[in-house]
Amino acid sequence: MLDTVWQNIESSTRRILNEFTPSHLKDMMDMLRTRKVFLDFDRRSLINNSVFHYYIGFSKSQFQDILQSCPSISQRYKNKAGRALATVITKLHTGESNQRLSQIFNMSRKTLEKTMNLVRQDIIREFVPQHLGYNNHLTRQDVISRCLTIPNTLFGNPDASLTQRKAIIGTYIYLQKSSNYYFQRKSYSLHKFRHLLKPFLMVCPDGHIIDIYGLYEATKSDATILSEIMKNPSDPFHWFFHENDVLILDRGFRDCIEDVETCGYSAYMPLSKDDNEYQLTTQQANDSRKVTMCRWVVETINGRLKNQFRQLRSQYFNVAASHLFDEIRIAAALLNAFGVPLKDHRSK
Repeated sequence: MLDTVWQNIESSTRRILNEFTPSHLKDMMDMLRTRKVFLDFDRRSLINNSVFHYYIGFSKSQFQDILQSCPSISQRYKNKAGRALATVITKLHTGESNQRLSQIFNMSRKTLEKTMNLVRQDIIREFVPQHLGYNNHLTRQDVISRCLTIPNTLFGNPDASLTQRKAIIGTYIYLQKSSNYYFQRKSYSLHKFRHLLKPFLMVCPDGHIIDIYGLYEATKSDATILSEIMKNPSDPFHWFFHENDVLILDRGFRDCIEDVETCGYSAYMPLSKDDNEYQLTTQQANDSRKVTMCRWVVETINGRLKNQFRQLRSQYFNVAASHLFDEIRIAAALLNAFGVPLKDHRSK
């Protein structure tokens, strides 16, 4: 009985193979040659909503808002403006290789890369200033209004119009090892044991990104970066923020606290234990918890950036590092424009 079964399997397999003729192969190749574009972003109504969100990360209406905010793209590409914009957004959201994206958008890789470079410049010039940067997209009062109940109660003035909260921290973008020895040495982190660059984020307590500084080499500490900002009188930081405004920091900024306070700002960070002590005192532990309760927002925003835009969590090729900072700013502006801000949990 068992032998009969195996004979049937062998005969059925042979029959299937014999039925696959050269004409079938020709038909398959013809289908590939005459295939249509899988995603037509200029006819978005024909794309399934879930498929659209998979590649873009935003809804069709949000995508249309981005396109309307960048008139230069529509002027340059006319009826293909949707596809042109989608090349940059899809690259950021999915992190796909340029070779695969060129197949999705049915264009050569060289044309794809040229299109992305031009569209990226238009987005940086027209869309990003509306949602990122000092006083371009929000005022000081807007920042004050974004202070949540907990940071305002722990570190602020009961009158919200007289105080504001801000959290500052760095995140990392990984790079390939460069053949340039000087750049290779500057971009290697002894802390992460790999090559990386550091953007420097300034974030409101509700998760709104005020601005991004950078990019900084891996060998430069967070404290050094903030000290440079404090010591630069022409930096817009100093006219946007006022005396006694609050900076919520982590221990990585301990070496620049003096510079921050010299400029008239108040700085808070988790405390370290005293000399010859094995643990924090009760008061020190409670003060550290207060900072931690407010500082987690920054980690959340870093996570949102890298979850929403997978390109930022992948290892960048060095040839793409020239527009890395632009892509970070575009991602932050998109998150500000369409992300859901953090809110207070009101007790019933």
